[in-house]
Amino acid sequence: MATSNGNKKNLNLPRVHCFICNQCGYQMEDGEKNHVEGKNFGLILKKICQHRFPKGHVLVYQTSCLGFCKEGISSVIYPQQIINTSLRGGQESQMADLIAQLLQSMD
Repeated sequence: MATSNGNKKNLNLPRVHCFICNQCGYQMEDGEKNHVEGKNFGLILKKICQHRFPKGHVLVYQTSCLGFCKEGISSVIYPQQIINTSLRGGQESQMADLIAQLLQSMD
């Protein structure tokens, strides 16, 4: 069933979509890429958001390449169209804080 933009408020759609590249990583000292950290970043952020925000308000989705591989773990947040690059493990709470600010600005 198709809906028009006018009906979106009646649906329980996520208010923020955060896509985390699970292919991204960063260059380690031995020259190898750390792809595992990108996957872990997305999993940890998803758990934080599940506990911190009301159900259905935030969608954290792991995706493939976002096009910023050389810069490290990257994310894109919609509908605000915010791109974050050079993320590292341990910054998941900072990303959740950004999402909280975005949700607050939408109220």
